Amino acid sequence: MTWSLNRLRQPALRRIIIAVVLAVGGIPALVEADEGLIVRCDLLGCIDRAIAKHPALQTSKARQAAARALIGMRKTQYLPSLRVDGGLGFLSGEPTTPFAEISGISEPEGLPARDLAASGGFYEAGATLKIPIYEHGVVFGQSAGDVGEAAYQLSEEEWRNRALGADVAMSVADAYYGMLKQKKTIESFLQITALLDTVTAQTNANFLQGIASKQDVLIAEVRLAERKKELLTARHHHKRLANALSALIGISRGATLEIQDAGDAHAPLPSYEKLVARVRKHHPDVKAGEFKVLSRVENAMAARGEKYPALSLFGNYRMVDDLDLNVSSLWTTQVRVEWNVFDWWLLRKKEALARAHVVEEQNRLLETKFAVEENVEALYYQIQAQDAEIEFLTKRLALTTDTIRINRARYQQGSLSDAEIAADEIALLEHQFALSITGYDRQLTEFKLRLVSGDLTSLKRPTASVSP
Repeated sequence: MTWSLNRLRQPALRRIIIAVVLAVGGIPALVEADEGLIVRCDLLGCIDRAIAKHPALQTSKARQAAARALIGMRKTQYLPSLRVDGGLGFLSGEPTTPFAEISGISEPEGLPARDLAASGGFYEAGATLKIPIYEHGVVFGQSAGDVGEAAYQLSEEEWRNRALGADVAMSVADAYYGMLKQKKTIESFLQITALLDTVTAQTNANFLQGIASKQDVLIAEVRLAERKKELLTARHHHKRLANALSALIGISRGATLEIQDAGDAHAPLPSYEKLVARVRKHHPDVKAGEFKVLSRVENAMAARGEKYPALSLFGNYRMVDDLDLNVSSLWTTQVRVEWNVFDWWLLRKKEALARAHVVEEQNRLLETKFAVEENVEALYYQIQAQDAEIEFLTKRLALTTDTIRINRARYQQGSLSDAEIAADEIALLEHQFALSITGYDRQLTEFKLRLVSGDLTSLKRPTASVSP
């Protein structure tokens, strides 16, 4: 039956396999190795397990921790610093400062440098205090641009983590509903194959009696062989999807995964306008893009602040002792100004580059919003098309059911042959199968739409259980 295979051959399976490679590649410790383990879960339960174990999400959490550490590191640049040093040593010789050598006069005694020599032990110590008053364009106590940039980077990474979680949920949902559809395919094709087997046997019997032609036998055998081939393909796809979903939720192939048939009783969908408004405010890709723009703005502010001079208060204390309790000490306090005058042109270019990055991220954010809204629109109208398809399939099924009721009465009267009534029953199974598959597709589309719009409150709470 070409209709069923075309409906089931979707690129989603390739996306699932890619997600599985990312989930388990090189990380065997994430997969449970319990043979004979039975894991039962519904859709949300499987998603919870996958999110808890997926390495991409663990990597994102590590990046969040790094972003928090970066905030602390950048804040310390604008806090007072105290440096303490000291040492113990031995000195022997004449003064070696450039001033003493050129002038010929020793600095400490005012005597000819070449006539003054000394030797002996000593220890020295010192402390330097720096209080930044004005640095990178901000006054002490205010938030600097690079600190704000790091803070927004943390927020961006938190929303990226949510986006990754949504991608994992999408992959799990594709595999989950794929398994349900393949399971239904196997059940339907087993019933149809049994009927076709009966029809083929009856056709062969009719051929031996001279009632049917050889071509009738060949047609029946071809239909039976085709269904057996499709049944084998469905079983293969079901196995692949089961392995993919097991890998996504972190269980080994030795374990048995049992999923629950998803119910289709959900709350009514909000209007398209409400969904779009919610996506604009809460979609993780949009929120991450907004924080990316803010971090770029802070980076531009930090680049602009580098053009201004830095003003700091320094305090320094030094002491030296010759080990005979003759201590010499010196206090120094100064307000220091530092300004890279000849770097001003370079810093202007750096600021221009940072502002260009702001414009780039703003346009990228607009593209993200457009893509997200387009995705919501496609899913929303896809649901409407699927609802119309379900209505059509339901009415067609009712018509087929009534036709079979009439034909069975005719069959009892001898007006129809076994092959004709079997063909009606096969048509009924095909129509039931088409309705079931379209129903699963509709459930998957609705789940994706609610996930994209951040509205999962109407879905049932996740359930999962593990038993030996």
